[in-house]
Amino acid sequence: IVETPGIEEWNKRTYINQLIKSAAKVDDDTKEKIVKKIIKNIKKQNAGSVKNELRQSSRIYQEAEMYDEAISKIKKAKSLTKNKNEIKRLENQQADCLAKAGEYDDAVKVYKKLLQDDSMKWEDRLNYQNKIAKTYNDAHRSDEAKDTAEDIVKTCKEFLREHEYGGRAMNARFALAEAYKNSGDKESARETLEKIQKKYKHTSYAKQAEKKLKDM
Repeated sequence: IVETPGIEEWNKRTYINQLIKSAAKVDDDTKEKIVKKIIKNIKKQNAGSVKNELRQSSRIYQEAEMYDEAISKIKKAKSLTKNKNEIKRLENQQADCLAKAGEYDDAVKVYKKLLQDDSMKWEDRLNYQNKIAKTYNDAHRSDEAKDTAEDIVKTCKEFLREHEYGGRAMNARFALAEAYKNSGDKESARETLEKIQKKYKHTSYAKQAEKKLKDM
């Protein structure tokens, strides 16, 4: 199906994902053969665009949990672009692969490099900090994960000082409560959620806060 001419790109992507998931359940040799066949098809389709071939191939390798191959493609793709946003996207993907491969220090190093951009949106900063915390947790480095949670508390507070209302502010409040909990300050986490309950009675926010309080 994947190699059928004329098949819509969305359907092809769906079939490829299903094929990769199936490949992940078999032995490594069989998985490698399946992935190589998909990569060969991608190269054929993108004969005139090395960049597209590298981007698509890196995603396939990443989804197939073949992280060394994915990182190799990502590095080649980075060397072919000067677009800053594209480089950031590729570096984020590279860090994700490093973390999954157990290269925790290298992953954190890349995430921290991405955090050096002072102009990034609050959501992006929070995303990278959460990824760092998860990487430390996966590495069983609880002290560093706790320190990162404290950094997230600061990030949320800084955002809320300038954005008190709206959906983004509510996301920040829930992220703040979660960060308090992960830093070991459950009392502040509970207080944050209780304030949401009190201030936004009879709303979905209050119900969400109530559920989180029960789960603590």
